[in-house]
Amino acid sequence: FDFFFYTMATTATLGGYRSRPRMERQDSNASSSASRAVGDVIRRVSVALLPGDLTPDHNLSAALVVLIQHRSTATAVTALGSGANAVRFFGTVHQLTSAADAYVRESVVLSGELRRGSLLTPFPSFDKGLSPVEHSEGVNRKTVLIRTKNGSRAMFWVRDASIVALASLQNATAVVRLAMENPSLPIVFVCGGVNWCDGRALEDEIICTYLLQCLTASVGDPALLLLDDTARMLLSDAPPSWPMLKRRFELGPTSTLLAAVASGPSRGDSAHCLQVDSFCNVLPVYLPSLDAFVSCPMDFGHQVRHPLLDSSLPSRQNSFTGPKGMSRSSSSSQVRGRLRVLIVRHGEYVGMKNRAMAGITNPGLSERGVEQAKVAADWMSVEPVVAVFSSPLLRCTSVAELVARPHGLVPQIDTELCAIDRGDWSGLTVDDVRAHFPGQWEAWCTDRTYTDHGGESFDQALTRARALLHRVRKHATPDREVSVVLVTHLTRMASIIAQVTGQTQEEWLQQSRGGSVSCGSILVLELSPESDHVTVQLPSVPGDGQRPLQATGVLVPPRTEVAGSHEKPMSSKSPWFRRHDDRYGPSTMATWSMQPGASGDAAAQAGAEGRVISVVPLPKLLQPQHNLRNSLVVLIDVLRTTSTVITAMGEGLHAAELLPNILAVKHAETRYDRGNIILGGEQQRAFIPGFDKDNSPRSYLEGSAGKTGLFVTTNGTRAVSWVRGSKLLVLGSFLNIEAVVKTILFHMNAVSTILLVCSGTDRGQTRSADDELCAAAILRSLIEQAQSPASFILDDTAAAVLRSLQATRRDTFPKHFQQLPAAMALAELGLQADIDFCIDINRYASVLPVMTATGHFVPLLVHFAATVVVPPPVLSCADTEPVDTVAVYVISTDRAGTQLTGRVDPRISDAARADISGVLEILSSESVGIVATSPLRRAREVAQLVAAESGASIEIYNGLSAVDYGEWTGLTPEQVDTFFPGDQATWLAGSWAEHDGESWNALVERQWGTFAQVVLSVRARGDRSAVVVTHQSTVRSILTSVRGWSQKDWSGLDIPQGSVTCLRYQHAEDRKTLECFTVEFVGLKRVDFQESFVPRPGAGVQV
Repeated sequence: FDFFFYTMATTATLGGYRSRPRMERQDSNASSSASRAVGDVIRRVSVALLPGDLTPDHNLSAALVVLIQHRSTATAVTALGSGANAVRFFGTVHQLTSAADAYVRESVVLSGELRRGSLLTPFPSFDKGLSPVEHSEGVNRKTVLIRTKNGSRAMFWVRDASIVALASLQNATAVVRLAMENPSLPIVFVCGGVNWCDGRALEDEIICTYLLQCLTASVGDPALLLLDDTARMLLSDAPPSWPMLKRRFELGPTSTLLAAVASGPSRGDSAHCLQVDSFCNVLPVYLPSLDAFVSCPMDFGHQVRHPLLDSSLPSRQNSFTGPKGMSRSSSSSQVRGRLRVLIVRHGEYVGMKNRAMAGITNPGLSERGVEQAKVAADWMSVEPVVAVFSSPLLRCTSVAELVARPHGLVPQIDTELCAIDRGDWSGLTVDDVRAHFPGQWEAWCTDRTYTDHGGESFDQALTRARALLHRVRKHATPDREVSVVLVTHLTRMASIIAQVTGQTQEEWLQQSRGGSVSCGSILVLELSPESDHVTVQLPSVPGDGQRPLQATGVLVPPRTEVAGSHEKPMSSKSPWFRRHDDRYGPSTMATWSMQPGASGDAAAQAGAEGRVISVVPLPKLLQPQHNLRNSLVVLIDVLRTTSTVITAMGEGLHAAELLPNILAVKHAETRYDRGNIILGGEQQRAFIPGFDKDNSPRSYLEGSAGKTGLFVTTNGTRAVSWVRGSKLLVLGSFLNIEAVVKTILFHMNAVSTILLVCSGTDRGQTRSADDELCAAAILRSLIEQAQSPASFILDDTAAAVLRSLQATRRDTFPKHFQQLPAAMALAELGLQADIDFCIDINRYASVLPVMTATGHFVPLLVHFAATVVVPPPVLSCADTEPVDTVAVYVISTDRAGTQLTGRVDPRISDAARADISGVLEILSSESVGIVATSPLRRAREVAQLVAAESGASIEIYNGLSAVDYGEWTGLTPEQVDTFFPGDQATWLAGSWAEHDGESWNALVERQWGTFAQVVLSVRARGDRSAVVVTHQSTVRSILTSVRGWSQKDWSGLDIPQGSVTCLRYQHAEDRKTLECFTVEFVGLKRVDFQESFVPRPGAGVQV
């Protein structure tokens, strides 16, 4: 009963936008009716311009993924087409060389190139570079191991898809045939991009556009392809000819780089990649069991058409004649240079007779609607149409396909043609809106800027119309008349009329609600290229015998582009997404073996190494690499959805449905006996008229027993659709932390990832500090209760959120919580009692709402044997005075002189554990205030040992993490010199970071700054000593900063594994922080001490 769909961020221009596809969902009954009307099954086609644009709603596990990375996929296609046995992708040299050790050397080809500036050279000791030209020979019957930054990273996002195939222009026919051979699978085209999949590549998008053109031209009925916004945007800017496509391709970032290469096979890569169907039957398909691509022959009989190369496409001119009754232009009476804009309202759609405001809900056409669309298409078949634009909604795209077909055109998407966004009102009638949202309809009708309903204002509608007309006007030509077709909705058509004729908001309402514009009506605008004068033929239905009304107006220049509700696009390397980076090893978010013969279920096998705990600040930030379908998800909305549901179930509520909008509640209500349900929720913290209860947990202390609750809220219930695909979904808040923690501990071996998902605020668009504070409390309790805390791998966001709790004192916690924005908003509404209720920790300690396969949440009473004590969200209860002197003992966990482990997150070795155990004997005599640690497991495991010995609390600081070595991760320094000659010396020069890691300057600044923050925090609490557990690079950075050393000194400082370094901070008001530190000793192990903290003469690292 989801009549709605979700709109992710999309901007307007191809050159600078990052998109989140508009994921469309519709009622199953409506969908089937529409399908019967059209005669076949609608198939969704989506495009992700970067892997980071993929969302859980793409449902990759049931999709055909076509991966495009212009150079990597072309190389794989060429290799397999030239006789290679298989192709495997690796992200780093270390991964590739480690895998190569499992093969007979003569049976593999090592491929990869080193890029420095404009130079591209094969890695030393590799057989080939990354050039596809090189792979046209010398690969027969061999396995090709390719080091590719973008192709390998993209695979982390898509490898769980039902089918993953590699695409390039060289195998375009094979790819389209695969898509046509699997009509039941949605298609997702994924562009790999550049710069570790973080930057868009024009070449990828050109290839994707070409494949979309071939697909739409080859299927029997293009109207059965439901293209998402991004796919249609690509088609809207598609090159009109092959020479134009070639020129655009050569302007891409990689093609530009290759053009600058002086010599070598890479110079011919662009031309090679543009050879359409040079391997027309080669289709690289991914085999998870082998972690390899093999060639699947595509010899199916489907005919594939190439629009830019095929001259047999139908002409845009034809001899059709339309019905009488509506004026049109003809060849004998054309006005030279005039542009006719034919604006068509969609046909009647399923469920339209109830007069609900469909808005951006997405029903399909009814049988009558299809007939209306055919009449309109027949009438326009004789028009000189040069372009057809459509709203992305299904009821318009179906019409647009029929209109475009006689002209040999492919409809192009324009999101400005989408219906007015009705927000919370979508799917409701005006009477429903007045009943459930008192005063809002009247406010919208009188206030041109009203958007409190979460939808679009009247002014925004006019601005969109203005911008749309100015873009369409560009199609005018000076020497002939042309027509452009826009397929849109009643509200958008009314907005265009209002914009051109200067109608008031009241007149707009009469136009859009009065029934004067029938389904299938056509509005005709005639624009002159010489002036802003517009002639309007007001809407009428072709053939209805009505005389079109005439009006005139002036086209006003657009003031600004409409901002709409678009959000800033997410990067796959954003601060809260980039984890301990899976670019350099098995993915943190989906632990997986990369060794030959590894099973696709290797996540479960590798699970013993640790479970990832990730905090997701907003549902929309969920990514495929979160491994949702194998995750335990805790959904959190402290104020107040999850707190309310937990309370209701604690008081006897039988079950609950968390629904996204009022329309869904109205449909769900019909399935129950009204006396057995409770309608509960809020919109913008206000009670919904017609419902039984609001969203206050205190409202459910009585009257809940034995009933089923149907809930709708502004944030919490909307988040459910994002996480319903998880392996186990539960609700959490401060009220049931014990139940949540026990459940995680009990079920952690059955999942690979634990996700704490915060609902956020502003309809899930803004992060919410109260949700994140609850996530921190769950994390803190979980880590302290686990038998092996280091078995949990914290991502960067989890560690950062945990810091928010560590900085909060117990006695000030309630006051701190009440100062959070969401709590203050409730307090202003007189709901202080709700705030106090929601932070009553473990009021319902054993109640856990769990989602079932039917979509209901049911109460589970948690009776696991584990004893959970929620640790206080504080470090000290008493006020303390700062001290003047602080001793800081820095423990290094890394093994010096071996692989550059960096941010890869292994457990600590037995040898290191033995070394550190000796150091603990020395530290046992010191009164340690806190233990500050890096978030990496090898540091947290040591911190746990220190805390157990000293009784101190643990704090996690992201800034103490190891250096990000980028492409060098996993290699030894000697191997770095071999594969990346000269790079280490260049890195030590300061700001260089072309290895895709941290620069030396950034590293030292981060690690020293965090260390100083720790020390000042310890001093402010009145503690006289602290332990910092970190890595060799951090110790180097601390000493370099204190002593003023150079980069060369930094690299020459060899800090032993399991050693301790002591610094003393002596506060002085007249000195800078840096000047207050002195170094007591460096790199001492147990054997280096005579007794207590007295080092042996000459022991440790001499500085």
